[in-house]
Amino acid sequence: MLSGDVKVIMDDESYFSLDGSNFYENYYFSHESMDVADNVKFKFVGKFTAKVLVWIAISEKGMSKVFISKSKNAVNAEIYLNECIKKRLVKFINKYHKEDIYVFWPDLASSHYAHTTLEEFKRLNIKVVPKDSNPPNVPQLRPIEKFWAILKIDVYKDVWTAKTIPELIKRITLKLKSLRPNLSQNLMKGLKTKVRNAEDNGVLLVKI
Repeated sequence: MLSGDVKVIMDDESYFSLDGSNFYENYYFSHESMDVADNVKFKFVGKFTAKVLVWIAISEKGMSKVFISKSKNAVNAEIYLNECIKKRLVKFINKYHKEDIYVFWPDLASSHYAHTTLEEFKRLNIKVVPKDSNPPNVPQLRPIEKFWAILKIDVYKDVWTAKTIPELIKRITLKLKSLRPNLSQNLMKGLKTKVRNAEDNGVLLVKI
């Protein structure tokens, strides 16, 4: 799937809630005493909690400008094309990969492979992994999943919560700026070897 000289660009979206209730590390807590206030023991979560959508692209050379938007639904093809691809991904490619042989590897979200999206990729000359070659549900081969985990740990550190969407967006933006240098490069390192191992031995034997 990936030859030695090909640079991989990967993008993804993730959701951040005001209180981090959608982050796995905030699901549970433990305490030695049963004398704990009810507002700590019980956390009531609304069916449609306020949250923001965050999009970013990464490669072994760095990360793109981020797109953050208040959202309750998955990003549609129009927003994906205008906000993520045209305004951010194209600039990222031109800055870091203009002279490279590269491939853009999105996940299998419907907006990423909509007809209008594929036509725009073709018009913009963005080389994208074909849908039938894109493996579903394989986090071992998507280091951007680890990127989200690291960012969310920073955002919700010490059980931090936001009271408003602007406060949450400010926190996410701040934590993105303070991520350790070369994080995306280190995460993407060895990806092509993992892909080859998955092709030869199956994805279950590939470490995350």
